[in-house]
Amino acid sequence: MYRGYGSLLLFSVPKNYVRFGTYSFVKGNVLTEPSKLNNFMCGICAGAAESTFVVTPQETLKTKLIHDKLSPNPQYKNLFQGVRQIVKSQGLGGIYRGYLPTLLRQSTNQGVRFVVFEDSSKFLTNYISTKVLVDLLSGGFAGFCSVMFNNPIDVIKTNMQGLEAAKYGGVMGCAK
Repeated sequence: MYRGYGSLLLFSVPKNYVRFGTYSFVKGNVLTEPSKLNNFMCGICAGAAESTFVVTPQETLKTKLIHDKLSPNPQYKNLFQGVRQIVKSQGLGGIYRGYLPTLLRQSTNQGVRFVVFEDSSKFLTNYISTKVLVDLLSGGFAGFCSVMFNNPIDVIKTNMQGLEAAKYGGVMGCAK
């Protein structure tokens, strides 16, 4: 149940740092006018940054390690040996497999998430006076909505990052 957990844990802090840091920077310095569209675009920027700097390598490694562990003859002993082996055999690009679908998934995921969170928070504040509870419910609902919206592209991304990724000719081939 915890296969691939090492890569998730290793990348969790930098992923969230990049996500929220980018969102805050763009919201405070670039798209400063409050609107749903600007909030969505701030989320898009946050997702694009996290997919580029953290999520694509993390997801590729996690997927390859899980598929490897489930194969009849696993070749990776642990996360670090797996990274070395993948980079040695496929180059640095080997950990950036599935970049485009990851970029699309993370960008739209964060765009949806931040808009739903903000709108839900505004709505629930009218009925619930405890900010922590409002944030908890809004965050849960935002996560639910973003996952529901992005699951199809997530399936494509996961297939393109797996051990058999070479059989797909790209995003469209994998989608078919």
